[in-house]
Amino acid sequence: MALIAFEDPESSPFGDLLSLSHRQKVASELNTAFMGMGDPECAVSKLSYLLKFILWAQDELDKKAKSSYPKMTDLATATIEYSSPPK
Repeated sequence: MALIAFEDPESSPFGDLLSLSHRQKVASELNTAFMGMGDPECAVSKLSYLLKFILWAQDELDKKAKSSYPKMTDLATATIEYSSPPK
């Protein structure tokens, strides 16, 4: 909007927002947000959530006992065991 509202946007009150360094900073922050790597703890919490979800889903499947599925038996190494279908 500053480009449209002022004849000389760089000398306007919003001039600092138009500087190359500010534009690069905003672009970098956007890229970081899109990539999901802004906060290393966020990635860890997502991984933790996914592992808990795997355990929950496997538990629900075990309760139903009507289907066979590849079960992750060791989360640390992602070891998967394949069982035979139930009879």
